Amino acid sequence: MLLLISVTLTVGVSLGAPAQEITCDRPFILNGNYIPEKTKYTLTDIIIYHCKEGFYPATKRMIARCTNTGWEPRPRCTLLQVKPCEFPKIKHGHLHTADRENTVPVGKWYDYSCNDNFVTHSGSFWGRITCTREGWSPAVPCRKTCSKSDLEIPNGFISESDPTYPVQKQVQYKCKQGYVTADGQTTGLITCQQSGWSAQPTCIKYCGMPVFENATAVITGARFRVNDTLDYKCLDGYENQDGKSTASMVCGENGWTHLPKCYKSTDMCGRPPSISNGDITSFLLAVYPPGSRIEYQCQAYYQLRGSKYVTCNEGTWSEPPKCMVQPCAFPEIKHGSLHNENRYKPYFPAAVGKWYYYSCNDNFVTHSRSFWDHITCTREGWSPAVPCRRRCLFRYVVHGYTPSSEEYHKDYFQGDTVRVECHPGYSLPNEQTSMTCTENGWSPPPTCIPVKTCSKSDLEIPNGFISESDLTYPVENQVEYKCKQGYGTADGHTTGSITCQQNGWSTQPTCNKYCGMPVFENATAVITGARFRVNDTLDYKCLDGYENQDGKSTASMVCGEDGWTHLPTCYKSTDMCGRPPSISNGDITSFLLAVYPPGSRIEYQCQAYYQLRGSKYVTCNEGTWSEPPKCMDPCVISEQSMNKNNIQLKGKEDKTYYAKTGDLIEFVCKSGHTAATSQQTFQAVCQEGVVEYPRCE
Repeated sequence: MLLLISVTLTVGVSLGAPAQEITCDRPFILNGNYIPEKTKYTLTDIIIYHCKEGFYPATKRMIARCTNTGWEPRPRCTLLQVKPCEFPKIKHGHLHTADRENTVPVGKWYDYSCNDNFVTHSGSFWGRITCTREGWSPAVPCRKTCSKSDLEIPNGFISESDPTYPVQKQVQYKCKQGYVTADGQTTGLITCQQSGWSAQPTCIKYCGMPVFENATAVITGARFRVNDTLDYKCLDGYENQDGKSTASMVCGENGWTHLPKCYKSTDMCGRPPSISNGDITSFLLAVYPPGSRIEYQCQAYYQLRGSKYVTCNEGTWSEPPKCMVQPCAFPEIKHGSLHNENRYKPYFPAAVGKWYYYSCNDNFVTHSRSFWDHITCTREGWSPAVPCRRRCLFRYVVHGYTPSSEEYHKDYFQGDTVRVECHPGYSLPNEQTSMTCTENGWSPPPTCIPVKTCSKSDLEIPNGFISESDLTYPVENQVEYKCKQGYGTADGHTTGSITCQQNGWSTQPTCNKYCGMPVFENATAVITGARFRVNDTLDYKCLDGYENQDGKSTASMVCGEDGWTHLPTCYKSTDMCGRPPSISNGDITSFLLAVYPPGSRIEYQCQAYYQLRGSKYVTCNEGTWSEPPKCMDPCVISEQSMNKNNIQLKGKEDKTYYAKTGDLIEFVCKSGHTAATSQQTFQAVCQEGVVEYPRCE
């Protein structure tokens, strides 16, 4: 590389002669250009230069200044074998104080820190990023952290106190008593990954082995999941509360449905004795275990005498009660009074058949509607049961039509009903069309109120919709809603219905995600079903001689928001491939698995300066990988080899040069030497690490 610099410096020989101006000639920059371009440059003038693609400035700054010794620093563009790094940009972080540079040489490093929810590669507050031959290291300076607050573990908890965890950190969670993980353990592990937590921890209910009383379990076990069944058998001569020697119980959300308890067959009781004019309050069983207690009650107008309970003891029921005819107590006449009641009160209770005169208060009438009537003691009690009935008058309707003349002058009595007509847009409460005379007057009152409606806009149905076009609906109107494809109602249907009520819609419609039964390829489902909810698990089994992509014959998949976690596909065991072959001076770009299904494709890449020959992919076919590529050796052009042949690289000043297979390398004779081989040999080609050098004498 040549650099022409001309410095003109004239020093006066006379003390009175002025010094001549210092100037610099135009610089010559091989493989570069500069601004501004002038014929001459004076002292302190500066230029800014740029290098062509593939060349880099020899100094940190691309500026040179004219001085009394020439251009400083010398503006040069150099071809580097090791490419420098571009100035780093820290994603989710920032560099510690540093001047920005266009390029950074290999080996230089900077301190950096990360934003919230991210950590440095070392885990400390300050990290270090270094320029290497392969680029910046670490390649991902700031790694994501996972937050403890992102986890919800129903019936479980994380005992560690740290609020956040770095990527690859494993965290243990524990289930509360009576709950276990999906694989039946009391604790489980999750890992912080770049995308967040590896899984959402779950703790599910289980039932422990119960204590058997005069019975034994048909099968043994330590823990049972919800809906698991446990069969048990009574000892010889014993039976359970249903009179059977064998039975089953089911694990539910609140534990076992019943306890496995058996009793001596001779201590069991049959049905309890019946009583006249009385009933048993509970549903009758065929047999009852010892200690069972049954309650009796008398029919209307009969009085119970004795204990209302009977107990089973050594196969026999205790003495039952009796129901006797009940006399009539003193009648409390609501809205009326007994004739001479103070005189007759000492003679109560009254025998059946005895009667007394009575009268009613204002706005109430006797049963015969005369001023005096009589009340009689019967086996069923006092008759009439309602001695004084209300009298109602129908004179007006608020927001309704006036009653007819006949209705206006008519007397209505307790229990009578009259039809009411309201103005348009009004109705009696609950859209009734009539009112009834009651003890407290008209029910409902003769007042019409605005009709209640429900608005379609009050409904929000995520993943569902109402297909009807009406905007409002009257009370008691039923409306159908539909779920989008892949979603269903809470009871598993594609449509549901809601009703407009006085206080609004009967319920808020919901459409939940579900997964349909997938198509199995060389596999079968362990259980069957039509629809599965989110987080439901479906177990499947490969056919004989087949296995899934993980090399297993049985596996599970989970219904998620986006469908099944994977498809239940199994492959012939003989068609599966092991780990792909390794190659010299090359690597596989993906994470290695233990087994690969047929059709899997793996990519290779060569190490720096090695040239890949052949396809960079291998494919698994019938248990065998296709032919892998090769990484061809580079050629190393050393200073020793060039000195031996009196040659040097054309246009390069490197002492050692690396070339890939197929690269063209140009040589020239060193100064003072002439070619001893043909001119064609000075353009050599690298072939698998070998190069034929030309020779000069």
